[in-house]
Amino acid sequence: MSRASSSTPARLDAPLLNSRISNAPSADALLELFAQHGAQMDAMHHGNLWNKLGRHVRQQHASRKLPPARAEPLLAATLAHAPNCGAQPIANIAGGVAHVGVPSSAATPLFEALAARAKAISAKLEPRHAANLAWAYASVGVSSSPMVDAISMVIRRRAAEFNAQELVMATAALGRLHGAKRWKQRRRRRIERALKRLARAARPWLGELRLLDLDELCGAYARLGLAGWGARLTAAAAAAGAAALRGGGNGAAPPVRCVANLLWAVARLASSNQLAKGRVATQRDVVALAVAAQRVVAARSSEFNARDCANAAWGFVNLGHIDDAAMLAIARRAAAILPTFNAQEVSKLLYATGKADVKCAELDAAAAAERVQSYEFGGAAGSVALTHILGGGRALAGGAREKTGATGATGGALWEASFVLADWLSRPAYAVASLPAAARALLLHTAGASVGAGRWAGVDAVELGAGLGLPSIVGARLGMRVVATDGDAHVLQLLEQNAARNAKEGGAVRVATLEWGTPARPQIGPHPGDLVLAAPDLILASGCVYGVADDVWAALVRTLAELAGPATVILLAHGNGAAPGVQQMRGRFYELLARERFAVARVEPQALHADHRRGVELHCVTRR
Repeated sequence: MSRASSSTPARLDAPLLNSRISNAPSADALLELFAQHGAQMDAMHHGNLWNKLGRHVRQQHASRKLPPARAEPLLAATLAHAPNCGAQPIANIAGGVAHVGVPSSAATPLFEALAARAKAISAKLEPRHAANLAWAYASVGVSSSPMVDAISMVIRRRAAEFNAQELVMATAALGRLHGAKRWKQRRRRRIERALKRLARAARPWLGELRLLDLDELCGAYARLGLAGWGARLTAAAAAAGAAALRGGGNGAAPPVRCVANLLWAVARLASSNQLAKGRVATQRDVVALAVAAQRVVAARSSEFNARDCANAAWGFVNLGHIDDAAMLAIARRAAAILPTFNAQEVSKLLYATGKADVKCAELDAAAAAERVQSYEFGGAAGSVALTHILGGGRALAGGAREKTGATGATGGALWEASFVLADWLSRPAYAVASLPAAARALLLHTAGASVGAGRWAGVDAVELGAGLGLPSIVGARLGMRVVATDGDAHVLQLLEQNAARNAKEGGAVRVATLEWGTPARPQIGPHPGDLVLAAPDLILASGCVYGVADDVWAALVRTLAELAGPATVILLAHGNGAAPGVQQMRGRFYELLARERFAVARVEPQALHADHRRGVELHCVTRR
């Protein structure tokens, strides 16, 4: 026998090959089996292989990731078998790919092929398949319309057959998928109908769930933000949560994170469905949860992290059940760890402690302290060091913001939306390419080849409600002539300080006072002392549309209408605290913009920093 033929592995029959896959002792052994016998493997073998590979990687690798170079040949081979997969192999393959940590970009071709097959054989999918597929697609971050359709079909026919774990998995995953993509209205409603069916099916199971699962399920529904819905789910979840906190189940001490998250979720659902909106909650199960949570929080607040503090405080206040001991315990814990809070968490916490009239000198001092934090950007933008106030300057502002009645906690803190807008500006060529065609043509006409060279030279810009001025500083570093504006004296002091600290030759930011709705307009002229710019090329605004105050938005729209010329491009960044509907380009603010004959479109910031992009939308506005 020749050396070549002796190295060729003996062919195995299908059952024996499947047995070898099932009994392989490690991920390396599975990959070796694929290298030797991959040509013999059919769709069932691939499903079994990915399922076992996922288990071994989870057990043997702390990071739970398979190096891309090792996954790619298997992904390509499995893709060829996707059109022939049955229900179980589809679920096994998707689950295995998710467990081994294949990135979304590499997994997408296979996941799209699996989705098409799943939709074609949706009648054969069972609840366990649907739950695992939803989890896998949400985990990898692939938002596939055919897969959502297939999962929705299973839920429509067989929601009552889901067991407790399947209900939690499917609900949490569909909730993530609902918010991960800008679905067309019909498909978004299909997802919401599927989630409502799961909610009805889940109510009888809630008392049997662990607090961790109850928190995950309720949180998914709370984040959906479906107005006027879920009263029975809210009451049932509150009853189950209260029983768990009173020592139900196995009697183990509940994780404090789950207590805070469940309290937040029930409060948000209750506010939406009128169980606790504008008054103290009186529904007995909701009250029971609040009382039980008060005892846990007062005793164990030292275990809270930043998110726990913010969620628990907000939950108590919005349910109208405020226990002095619990709220003071939260405030003291927050004061000790306030540097770990982000701007949204601080704002939520201070809103709640203010509503509860909590007196905590340690928290007041920590929230008013100035700190310096650095942010890194690529290329010429480099590093930006900003002085900021964790509490955003609420105490300094005296509760007013730009004389429009909005919160005073915004201007001195850095919000995710500001970072995303600055990140977008730090990559000029990418930024312009990501704009809608009409806006892109306007900016290229203004800046031309300078943008293609990674600069914003020749572009005049005004930032409204600039706060700390991060987008202005980054834009100026790359050649923009920028006027950063704000309407509050204490914010302008921070803004000037940050502009001076980060000024580079040819990259200075001008600072000017501008209150929204007033006739004054900042102008840039040929002399150093000149301020204000009629019809700038760019108007920037991040985190400016929040709260529920129509007069704030009306004033902002008046300023936009006055500043913007026919060739002006307006960039709006909306973060997690945006007003209802704004991220979906709905609501009163966009109605006011439409009256002024502005057109709006989304910008797709896919290449931006993933941690900060989450929950932020960029919108481009131009004159019609």
